[in-house]
Amino acid sequence: ADNGYAPGDITLECRDIAGFGGMLGVLIKNTATKIDLQGSKIKGGDVTISATSDSRQMFDDNDEEGAMVTPEMFQDPDGTFASGLETALDFITSLGLIGGVAVSNSSAEIIVGEGSVIEATNVTMFAASNTEAVVATLTFFLGVAVGVTDSDASITIENGATITTANDFSMTSFAADKMDVAAKQGLLGPSDSGEFVNICIAVGVSDVESTAQIASGATVTAGGD
Repeated sequence: ADNGYAPGDITLECRDIAGFGGMLGVLIKNTATKIDLQGSKIKGGDVTISATSDSRQMFDDNDEEGAMVTPEMFQDPDGTFASGLETALDFITSLGLIGGVAVSNSSAEIIVGEGSVIEATNVTMFAASNTEAVVATLTFFLGVAVGVTDSDASITIENGATITTANDFSMTSFAADKMDVAAKQGLLGPSDSGEFVNICIAVGVSDVESTAQIASGATVTAGGD
């Protein structure tokens, strides 16, 4: 007999929403989230574990305050994300004369460690990290533009962890990045007067990694159809 027990839903969410930081021509932004379950026991209905590095500047202003970030928010069936519109999580822009630098680092991590047990009707695990560096430098003599991004999202179910669901189990890791770095001589292009030499240098460095791993000593059992 179940003694009238009805499992409730459980949500573990970690979100980092960071604003811009830096000075004129140099902008730096760092976001990091982590959920680490070690020897934990969770029993419920729908269990959702979510870690996202999140910059709300690029979200719709009509988003409900405190609303749960879901995997659907980061899907891109129509290419909207790739075009850099409304789904960036970690956005940084630098505009300067002579030189501009944008550095954006973002990480999201979920760990279900040894001895942890999760029993639920459904389990959804989601880690998302996104970076975007946009640098535009306008110059008449010498211009340097540098963009550096590091985006890392990971979910790890370690040895000795056990997850059992009556229906569905889902784990999704999402890491993305956009780099737009440009150095240009003037708004209208090269000038034919006043400069014998004009040097423009643009450099972009990007590192993106997304992993979802179930260790060989972990146990995941999902029911349903």
